Amino acid sequence: MLTQAEWEKFSHTHRINETDIHLIDIGFKNGPLVILLHGFPDFWWGWHHQIAPLVEQGFRVIVPDGRGYNKSGKPQGLANYTLDKLALDVVCIADKCGRSTFRLIGHDWGGVIALWTATCFPQRVEQVVVINAPHPDVMTQVIRRDPVQLLRSLYVLFFQLPRLPELLLKSGNYAPLWRAMTGSSNVGVFTPDEKAIYREAWAQPQALTSMLNYYRALRFKPLMA
Repeated sequence: MLTQAEWEKFSHTHRINETDIHLIDIGFKNGPLVILLHGFPDFWWGWHHQIAPLVEQGFRVIVPDGRGYNKSGKPQGLANYTLDKLALDVVCIADKCGRSTFRLIGHDWGGVIALWTATCFPQRVEQVVVINAPHPDVMTQVIRRDPVQLLRSLYVLFFQLPRLPELLLKSGNYAPLWRAMTGSSNVGVFTPDEKAIYREAWAQPQALTSMLNYYRALRFKPLMA
């Protein structure tokens, strides 16, 4: 298992879709391309256990920090965080790699982005694996008929508020975000050292607002499909 410092040799930043996107690029340059998309409030590091097995299978593995996260650019304005914009980021990453087709694995928000990318660019996406994320249409139907799920999803409405969500998530040295990461995980999944790694990512200037803008931009109806 590589340390965080050792991962730096595979760390790159490219101008992608008018935004600087930081990513990990590792594996066989001519192997089939797989792109791993993280969720909220994660960043590329959330996939570091899964990268090596994929490389061992012969893949070229790209793991970006989504726009607004960690070391990626943090453009202002909700229009820069729509599903259309996020899906186009994925395709532009593949273009940067010189690939016409690719596979996607997405967790949480990354799963939503993976589904939307496959919907908008079916000729580009060979396979999609979605983890812990519903299809948006199914989610809407369930919320309408299931009051329990509606209550569980109320945080999305809270995230629409200006400034207050940022203040809450930053409180206690990002304690609410750390609880979100660890609360649904098995004991021992996250090491004590990783707490500092995540806090560093969340503390990047404008990171919290940019991360929350994924939710705030849901008010805009996607146009590409």
